[in-house]
Amino acid sequence: MKENAKLTIQKSRLNKYFLPAHSFAFLIFIAASIPTGAINKIRESKSLFALLLSDFSLHSGFFGVFTALLCYGFYKVRGRSLPFLKIGLISFAFGLFIEFYQAILPHRSFALNDLGFDLVGIFIILIISKITIWI
Repeated sequence: MKENAKLTIQKSRLNKYFLPAHSFAFLIFIAASIPTGAINKIRESKSLFALLLSDFSLHSGFFGVFTALLCYGFYKVRGRSLPFLKIGLISFAFGLFIEFYQAILPHRSFALNDLGFDLVGIFIILIISKITIWI
């Protein structure tokens, strides 16, 4: 009986620390569902906001934040021994899932360069995390 209670406490602790990553993943999923026509109108305006909505900024930014939130969850659970490969693979797999999801939407499409932009954000955060853990 005590073992079940201990396992339940551990699971609730895991869920608590990974809630920001799960919530942000849901926001990425919602953003991936928005028709590109609305975004393209803003991009054509040649404003600073258009630069922020470029494919590179959106993908590397969103997946960088998602990776950082995963790092936070693992850090709170495991301490300084972050599973960088696991975090990178989870982030990349989620990016791949989003691209396949967009491929089935009528107003979106699969783009291989988007996965590359995702990887840029993922790698930047993993490198920053690795450096800050060494310090």
